[in-house]
Amino acid sequence: MLATAFFTVRGVVQFIYWSDPAHRDQALEPWMPLGFVARSYDVERDALAAALDLSPDANRRVPLEDLAENRGQEFEAFAREVEAAIQELRSK
Repeated sequence: MLATAFFTVRGVVQFIYWSDPAHRDQALEPWMPLGFVARSYDVERDALAAALDLSPDANRRVPLEDLAENRGQEFEAFAREVEAAIQELRSK
């Protein structure tokens, strides 16, 4: 029963959070993981990872700042790359 209650509450909280229009198309921040960005911009996480040449499984909860650092990029440059990938995915 505890597990059911936990997942029910978690689902309701996520539903309420993502129903708020303020959480759509949020400005990219260094702390955001790729999945959060994909959800905010309403694109598939795996497609976004592929567009950025990232392994979908290896970068599940890694913040954008760390992904940029792993590529040897500044966050701002990587953020522009992410935004371009999102625009490309949305245009399809």
